[in-house]
Amino acid sequence: MIDDDFDVLKDHFVHHWGALYVAGKKFRPDETGGSSFEVLIAGPYTLESQGTVYLDGQAVMPGEVVHLEAGEHLLDAAPGSGEVVLRYGDNLHRPARRPADQPIYVGL
Repeated sequence: MIDDDFDVLKDHFVHHWGALYVAGKKFRPDETGGSSFEVLIAGPYTLESQGTVYLDGQAVMPGEVVHLEAGEHLLDAAPGSGEVVLRYGDNLHRPARRPADQPIYVGL
């Protein structure tokens, strides 16, 4: 069961900053262009990419925020367009400074 939980977390969350992860998806268009993917958490997602991609047939520019419902979606990006990330939130802030080496959770 732990392996199943880990797979869900790995497939539906992306590294954000330090030890923090947020809901999201990461793609390599050379490998996954034109493929479907599942979103577990509905809401706003910011597109991070080197170029325009198509989500559910609609053109989305880098930095643009789209609302995705939970369920299946289609991503299409040109091969060679680099890594594509859909990160939950409206351009979530990431501090420029390095994160502390201290644990962020204590007492668990």
